[in-house]
Amino acid sequence: MSDPAKYRTREEVDAMRKQHDPIDQLRDLLVKQNVKDDDLKAIDSKVKAVVTKATEFAQSSPEPDASELFTDILLPTSDDVVRHSEV
Repeated sequence: MSDPAKYRTREEVDAMRKQHDPIDQLRDLLVKQNVKDDDLKAIDSKVKAVVTKATEFAQSSPEPDASELFTDILLPTSDDVVRHSEV
Protein backbone atom coordinates (compact mmCIF):
# COMPACT_ATOMS: atom_id res chain seq x y z
CA MET A 1 0.00 0.00 0.00
CA SER A 2 1.38 3.36 -0.91
CA ASP A 3 1.17 6.50 1.17
CA PRO A 4 -1.90 8.44 0.03
CA ALA A 5 -0.20 11.69 1.18
CA LYS A 6 -3.50 13.23 2.19
CA TYR A 7 -1.70 15.41 4.71
CA ARG A 8 0.16 17.28 1.96
CA THR A 9 -1.10 19.20 -1.04
CA ARG A 10 -0.38 17.79 -4.48
CA GLU A 11 1.77 20.84 -5.21
CA GLU A 12 3.88 20.23 -2.09
CA VAL A 13 4.43 16.57 -2.99
CA ASP A 14 5.38 17.50 -6.57
CA ALA A 15 7.79 20.20 -5.36
CA MET A 16 9.51 17.81 -2.94
CA ARG A 17 9.88 15.16 -5.63
CA LYS A 18 11.27 17.70 -8.07
CA GLN A 19 13.79 19.09 -5.57
CA HIS A 20 14.77 15.98 -3.60
CA ASP A 21 14.20 12.86 -5.71
CA PRO A 22 17.51 10.94 -5.54
CA ILE A 23 16.86 9.19 -8.86
CA ASP A 24 16.33 12.47 -10.66
CA GLN A 25 19.39 13.94 -8.94
CA LEU A 26 21.55 11.03 -10.10
CA ARG A 27 20.14 11.29 -13.62
CA ASP A 28 20.97 15.03 -13.67
CA LEU A 29 24.50 14.29 -12.45
CA LEU A 30 25.00 11.68 -15.18
CA VAL A 31 23.69 14.08 -17.82
CA LYS A 32 26.13 16.73 -16.60
CA GLN A 33 28.89 14.13 -16.99
CA ASN A 34 27.85 13.65 -20.63
CA VAL A 35 26.31 10.21 -20.24
CA LYS A 36 24.35 9.53 -23.43
CA ASP A 37 20.56 9.31 -23.41
CA ASP A 38 20.75 5.78 -24.84
CA ASP A 39 22.96 4.74 -21.92
CA LEU A 40 20.49 6.22 -19.44
CA LYS A 41 17.66 4.33 -21.12
CA ALA A 42 19.70 1.11 -20.91
CA ILE A 43 20.26 1.69 -17.18
CA ASP A 44 16.52 2.28 -16.71
CA SER A 45 15.70 -0.94 -18.56
CA LYS A 46 18.13 -2.97 -16.46
CA VAL A 47 16.78 -1.53 -13.22
CA LYS A 48 13.18 -2.21 -14.26
CA ALA A 49 14.10 -5.80 -15.12
CA VAL A 50 15.73 -6.34 -11.71
CA VAL A 51 12.74 -4.82 -9.89
CA THR A 52 10.27 -6.85 -11.96
CA LYS A 53 12.16 -10.09 -11.26
CA ALA A 54 12.32 -9.34 -7.52
CA THR A 55 8.63 -8.43 -7.43
CA GLU A 56 7.63 -11.61 -9.23
CA PHE A 57 9.77 -13.67 -6.86
CA ALA A 58 8.23 -12.02 -3.80
CA GLN A 59 4.67 -12.39 -5.06
CA SER A 60 5.12 -16.04 -6.00
CA SER A 61 6.90 -17.01 -2.76
CA PRO A 62 4.92 -18.49 0.11
CA GLU A 63 4.26 -16.34 3.14
CA PRO A 64 6.90 -16.93 5.81
CA ASP A 65 5.94 -18.66 9.03
CA ALA A 66 4.96 -16.35 11.89
CA SER A 67 8.02 -17.60 13.82
CA GLU A 68 10.16 -15.74 11.27
CA LEU A 69 8.59 -12.38 12.08
CA PHE A 70 11.56 -11.10 14.09
CA THR A 71 14.32 -12.97 12.26
CA ASP A 72 17.21 -10.69 11.25
CA ILE A 73 15.75 -7.69 13.07
CA LEU A 74 18.63 -5.62 14.38
CA LEU A 75 16.80 -4.28 17.39
CA PRO A 76 16.65 -5.61 20.92
CA THR A 77 13.84 -7.99 21.78
CA SER A 78 10.82 -6.62 23.60
CA ASP A 79 12.33 -7.74 26.93
CA ASP A 80 15.29 -5.42 26.35
CA VAL A 81 13.38 -2.41 25.05
CA VAL A 82 13.47 0.66 27.22
CA ARG A 83 10.06 2.25 27.25
CA HIS A 84 9.92 5.80 25.94
CA SER A 85 8.38 6.98 29.18
CA GLU A 86 11.41 5.60 31.08
CA VAL A 87 13.91 7.63 29.08
